[in-house]
Amino acid sequence: MRFDEPLAVQARHFVDCMTTGAQPRTDGANGLAVVQVIEAAQLSLAQERKVLISEVDGLPGLVPVPAQRSAATAVL
Repeated sequence: MRFDEPLAVQARHFVDCMTTGAQPRTDGANGLAVVQVIEAAQLSLAQERKVLISEVDGLPGLVPVPAQRSAATAVL
């Protein structure tokens, strides 16, 4: 079985779409959803509580994560 590095696959797909005009597999809405999950995870770490995705909709930027927290104690 051949392994292709995921980021390389994504980059090749992006270049193909740009050069051929093909429709991308993912769009801006997918990218926004990924960013919202990351923001919710960071807010959860910073506030030490569960965070709903709806809570991060429209936040001005990513929430800084406290430097002295361990991943084992994070709540998401």
